[in-house]
Amino acid sequence: MKAILNLVRAQPVYTMGLVQAAIGLATAFGLGWTGQQIGAVMIFSAAVLTFITQKIVTPVAAPILPSGSVVSVQGTEDKVSIG
Repeated sequence: MKAILNLVRAQPVYTMGLVQAAIGLATAFGLGWTGQQIGAVMIFSAAVLTFITQKIVTPVAAPILPSGSVVSVQGTEDKVSIG
C-alpha cells in the first residue's frame, strides 16, 4: 500500500491515466458498470488526483533562506548574499 501511495505522490498525472485506463479496460472485459458509474469513478479519480498534482507542482510563494546564504542569479555570474 505504501508503494502505491508513493507512486501517487511522485507521479499523480501518470496515476490518473493508469486508473482511468484500468477502468476502461475492466469495463471492456465485462466489469458490468453502467456508463454513469464509469463516468462518476473517472470524474472522482480525476478530481482527487488533480488536487494532489496541484499540491505537488505549485512552487513555494515565499521561500525563506537562512541568513548568510549565497544565491546565484540564473543567467548571470552574479551571486547575492542573503543577510
